[in-house]
This record gives sequence, C-alpha cells and structure tokens, in this order.
Amino acid sequence: MKDRKTKLDVVGQTAMLEVPLADFPESSYAARHVETQLTREQAKTLKRVFIALDHGGATLSDGKPVRRSCDVLKYLLDQISVGAE
Repeated sequence: MKDRKTKLDVVGQTAMLEVPLADFPESSYAARHVETQLTREQAKTLKRVFIALDHGGATLSDGKPVRRSCDVLKYLLDQISVGAE
C-alpha cells in the first residue's frame, strides 16, 4: 500500500476521518486479538476519544457501554462496519 495522507476534518470537538476498506473473502482468517503499544500522542488521542464517548454514553454494537480504552477501538470498528453495509 502506498504511503498516503488520510483525509481528516476536525470541526470543533469532532473528527471526521476517511478510512480505506478492502474486500476479502468471508472464509478468510481475521485476527480477533490486537496487542500494541501506543506512542505518547496516540495515547493522548485515545484518552480524548474515550472521555468523549464515555461522557456521551456511547455503546458498542452489542449494547454494552464504552467503559475502557480498548472499547474505543471496538466502537470505531462498529461504526465503520455499520457505515460500510
């Protein structure tokens, strides 16, 4: 994949991001566990998103509230999945 800038629009306290999606066969393996270490800036951004989602009463696709930082990734992926249908 070419290194390209992702379009990001920030309006007030909301960020709108274009995320590329690829098709892949349903029978393909998709990892269900993600382990990573964030940079300081990534951690700050994650915290900002977490606080906003938590205070806004955001829920995951299964109805559970966003209560931990790891739920932020799940929430974002839920939103992309719904928007891509």
